Amino acid sequence: MERFIHFCVVWFLLSAPVAAQVLDTLYLPDSLGGSSELEGDVPTGLTPYTFNSVMNRLYLYSSPSDNIVVLDCQNDERTTAIHDVIPRSPWLTWAILAYNPNNNCLYRGMRGNSYSNIDSLLFVTNCSTQAIVDTITIHPEGRRILYSRYLGVNIPANKLFWSVSLDSEGPVTYIIDAQTNEIRTRIQVPPIMVHHQQRPVAYSYPTDYGDYNIPISVIDAANDTVIDTIQPPDGVSYHKVLLVSDIERMFVGAHYYYDPGRIRIVDCLTNEVIGDVPLPIRGREIAQLAYNSCNNRLYVRTSSSKVYVIDLDSNQVTDSILLQREIWSMVYNPNANHLYIAASHEVMVYDGATNGLIDEIAVPHRAMYTFLHPDANKLYVANSECISVIDCAQRQLMRCFKVAYLNRDMMWQPVTNRLYFNDIFRDDSSAILVVYDANTNLPLKVVNLAPHCPPEEWFYHMTTATRPNKIYLASGGYTGLYVLDGNTDSLKNFISCEVGGHHLLYSPRQNKLYAVPYSSINARYLYIFDCANDSIRNVIDFGECSLSSINPYTDNVYVLWGRKTFVIDGAGDTVLRVLDSTGWPIAFRNKGAIHQVYIGCPYRNRLNVLDAIADTVIDSVIDVSLGHEHFCYYDSIDDRIYYPHSNTVLVIDCPTNRITETIPFWGRSLGLRLEEHIGNPVSNRLYLTTIDSISTIGNPMVTVIDCATNTKIDSFCYFQAPTIMQWNYINNVVYVNEHVRARAIAIRDDLIGIREERAESQNRHGTALLSPSVGSRFVLRQRPKGELRLIDITGRVVGKVGRNEEVLDARCLAPGVYFATVQTQGRVELVQKLTVVR
Repeated sequence: MERFIHFCVVWFLLSAPVAAQVLDTLYLPDSLGGSSELEGDVPTGLTPYTFNSVMNRLYLYSSPSDNIVVLDCQNDERTTAIHDVIPRSPWLTWAILAYNPNNNCLYRGMRGNSYSNIDSLLFVTNCSTQAIVDTITIHPEGRRILYSRYLGVNIPANKLFWSVSLDSEGPVTYIIDAQTNEIRTRIQVPPIMVHHQQRPVAYSYPTDYGDYNIPISVIDAANDTVIDTIQPPDGVSYHKVLLVSDIERMFVGAHYYYDPGRIRIVDCLTNEVIGDVPLPIRGREIAQLAYNSCNNRLYVRTSSSKVYVIDLDSNQVTDSILLQREIWSMVYNPNANHLYIAASHEVMVYDGATNGLIDEIAVPHRAMYTFLHPDANKLYVANSECISVIDCAQRQLMRCFKVAYLNRDMMWQPVTNRLYFNDIFRDDSSAILVVYDANTNLPLKVVNLAPHCPPEEWFYHMTTATRPNKIYLASGGYTGLYVLDGNTDSLKNFISCEVGGHHLLYSPRQNKLYAVPYSSINARYLYIFDCANDSIRNVIDFGECSLSSINPYTDNVYVLWGRKTFVIDGAGDTVLRVLDSTGWPIAFRNKGAIHQVYIGCPYRNRLNVLDAIADTVIDSVIDVSLGHEHFCYYDSIDDRIYYPHSNTVLVIDCPTNRITETIPFWGRSLGLRLEEHIGNPVSNRLYLTTIDSISTIGNPMVTVIDCATNTKIDSFCYFQAPTIMQWNYINNVVYVNEHVRARAIAIRDDLIGIREERAESQNRHGTALLSPSVGSRFVLRQRPKGELRLIDITGRVVGKVGRNEEVLDARCLAPGVYFATVQTQGRVELVQKLTVVR
């Protein structure tokens, strides 16, 4: 290694390019701590929650926002959510939760899909501090991890059982010591398990009724071995299992290929089948089992709308409960001897002794998942939007938590330097704005406009009028325009008009607002408002529009409609002219005495260059294949036009109107709205919402182009669906709204996280392979023939760049000196010396 280091002759690149840096993450403080959708896997019985018996808390996984909602069951108030405990990956979806009372830790493993060929991670979170204390990694050993199947804790043995499905091998269960977090062994057993509460014994069983002749495996959790099996009859599949540890009984749903289904009763002490109860349904219809401990009965919920009651003293079906609606779940309460059946928007309460209906408790949402608190005699009912808490003693709804603030739209207000988010759901609490201080990126207030709006009102789009310092909100319905005071964020005015589904466009010099109909489905009229007195100046019937833009030099408004572009006089509010065979994208070149308009001519695959005064064609950029990328960016510093197309960005030299460069970024531009691409003229950067076209399923990202060098300098790949972007020119921050995860990312262009050092012998061509990027990350300039590795001063490999990757992530590394090497034909060559700084 000393010889290796001595070989390096380095010089410091002190003027390294300034790269973008993630400054902050803004989580919207909604009623469930930033969740947007609570999800579980009903077919396999995996629920989206787990219970902390030590701290009396309920953890609920929120997808796709990737948060864990923490509900304090003592007072039914939410506490701080656990955000981003697993890095987002395009190959990993869903999550499985498990809680271990032995160490008060929460385990969260990702459920992948068939495209996954990477290691599977299990994060260990200390529930007291909500900090990740360890990470357990499953290496697929050359096989693809198709998806995770199960994650559970055997409390008596203090072991974790994590089942995954491997390509060409099927389900494999890893047994992990919860004290050391080390993988002890792996066994090939069916993927789903139930655990004995008093003895270190687990039972694994298949998930599907089509898994014929597969036995239930009896696992000694203390010694990590299979000690017995419970074999089904020939042509029978076991797919639903209920273990009742107190009575040492296990109830198994059996599906017979030709005959009706049955419930088999197993003695857990001998693992012998001691009872067999026939059912008047096919075995595949068995959806859920529940045990009545007061009357020694078993409830069998079907996949339709029926529940059968089995008397376990006689092992016979003695009754049935029929509902005229679909049943989602059921749970038995031994404290009240009641059975709760969640169906539609109600929870039906049945007497455990008589099987008669005694009450119906309405909940303001669809009842899907139910959790009975083991001590407090409370029932929690959840769906993808809400959680309701029911007092089981009073049989009354105590409260309902609504998932409210999901930032459908985002707007930056330069006068007060504030950031605004609005809600996406159409209910009585959706007329809400969440206001952030853009100086601190901390929430300032929540503005609830519901008392001033009609029922089910919501906001389609919003913008700010800087001269009068007002905020305008376009109705999602057809009611009109809401006007807020920009200083107090209070409702100042309401303009009644047919504004529904309109985009808002503000002209600062004319102090006018244009409400452009995005589709004829919502409305057909373009409204022009005077922002001084909030009056309607003109109404133009276009029938249908899509996008609009204002020329900052002439104040003329360009409105796209079908195969035409209408040019509206910004001063006179009338249509000046109609441009045929034109459409998006559009950009305005205003440089000195030159004033031009670049506008798409999609039917001739070119960009037309117009005189901005007469709107006549004076030149064209030919051989530009126009797709769905509704964005064109004018770089006033370098006098260039940037147009994202397919997997490239075209660079057009404005003096010659010719394509001079093509910037590849291994992805395609995403989105149709102008706000989904944004330029930063201060740092001379271009931000594009893109989809990685290399991966099979596509990875949403934000790609950053340096307009000075015409190179891709970074890509932020941890987004699930980046949408609207806003540039804060006061703080030089770009905000990226990711509404499906109830958050926004603040990216600043003036932070440096890496100092680059180059070696004289860095490679045969004398050019660096890696350049500084976001924070402690390196972007690949050229693709080497061999494998590129990052090693530390001891020679240990700490990072790699894969075949389809272009960024080497060093954010987890400590500050220090590292070496990038390329290995070809077994020989290691020095490529580059790099220093990670903080």
